[in-house]
Amino acid sequence: MGIAAPGVANMAIQPMIAQKRASNFGEAESLAVTFAASNEGQREVAEEVPEDCDLVSPSSRAYTITCEIGEGQFLQTASRSFRLEVESTYSNPTELLPGQHHQSTLTSSVYHLIHGV
Repeated sequence: MGIAAPGVANMAIQPMIAQKRASNFGEAESLAVTFAASNEGQREVAEEVPEDCDLVSPSSRAYTITCEIGEGQFLQTASRSFRLEVESTYSNPTELLPGQHHQSTLTSSVYHLIHGV
């Protein structure tokens, strides 16, 4: 039995190790998700980055927050990406200025004037 004892002892603590890792991952993920969700679609990054997290901007107005909780074999990491508000340069080509009419409306109006309909 003496030879099997270290293996049995190691197996006995595995659930506790897994529980600690899961707890650390939950904390890291909570920090990352909360930060990303509160900044998604905003004009600027509005919050201070949590102590255990790093914020990087790999491209324009897009960010990734990575949070690490724990040490050694218990270190767990979670990352989430988010994007700030995208500024649009789109202009509506069908938008009319005051006094302008769509061609079809003008043509229809002329037709009704000419034919008295």
